[in-house]
Formats: sequence, structure tokens, C-alpha cells
Amino acid sequence: MVLAGLLLGGFDAGAAEPPRIAVFDFELADGGVSADPTGMTAMGAAMLQGRGPDQADRQRLALITGEFRRLIAEKGQQALVDLTPMAGKLADAAPLHKCNGCGTDLAREAGAELAVFGRVKKLTPLLIHIDITVTDVAADRPVRTMSVDVNGDTDESWTRGVRWLFRNRFADPPLSAAP
Repeated sequence: MVLAGLLLGGFDAGAAEPPRIAVFDFELADGGVSADPTGMTAMGAAMLQGRGPDQADRQRLALITGEFRRLIAEKGQQALVDLTPMAGKLADAAPLHKCNGCGTDLAREAGAELAVFGRVKKLTPLLIHIDITVTDVAADRPVRTMSVDVNGDTDESWTRGVRWLFRNRFADPPLSAAP
């Protein structure tokens, strides 16, 4: 029975469980697009006024979050944690990149061993910076950081950026939480 499972791509029931990983929604950080004479960026001013990212940005953030989760699930080296039950707490804590480490606490509460935090900065209208930090939840420390700059503020360029990060920085060598 175990041999049949191995031949079909399964794994031995006695093998260790893959680490549980929480992939939080990617967030837009103020990146410095079109500063006004006071030094305040247009994006920064919009965020201070509560407007935050525009509709296209929100759609792209959801797109790349979904793509990163899909790639993790497809690779099978980690087990994705469902963050849906924590939607209210996540909304209250947002943006996680400014909550002084509360994201790790939320990942712990969700039962994750690893947490992924993604951030996008618009450096210019066409230069986009994507960075991802993977945190060991128990140790409360980053275990891997990665970033890429892409040209173009399009669905394709943002997606290409997270795919490159996954393939070249995230997936190999495999991640695991501290023993």
C-alpha cells in the first residue's frame, strides 16, 4: 500500500508533516512615486488621507498573493494555513508591515510554523519593488528575505516578479521551521 502511494506521488504516512505556513496578503508600501514640493509622495499623501492603494493596486495585490499561495500548494513542501477565520483580526491589524510584529502573533494564533509577509513598493510609475520575508513563528525571526525589482505596473510584471522570487529564492532550498 505504501509502495503504491509512493509510486503515485504520495508520501509515507510515517514521514514528517510538512511545516504549516501562513501566507498573509501582500501589502502596498509607500514607495516614493511622484513627490510633491514638501517631500510627501503622492502615494504617501493618499495613504495618510485614508485612501490607500487604488483599485488596480488592490487587484494586483490579490493576484500576486493568490499566485504565491498557488505556487506553495503546487510545490507541496509546506501546508498552507487557512487565514479566512482571522479576517477581522487581520483587517484590524493592517497594514502588517507597520504593526510592530503582530503578524507573527497572528500566524502563531493560526497554527502556522512559518509566516510569509509580502510588500510591494512603487519606486516610480514603472519600477516596482517586491519583497518577501519568511519568518519562523516560534523563534520570531526571519529565516529568509528576498526581493526583486520589475519594470512595468501591470498584472503580468507583478506576477512575473513573484514567480521569479518563488522559483529562485523561496523554493530552493526548502524552508522549514526551527526544530
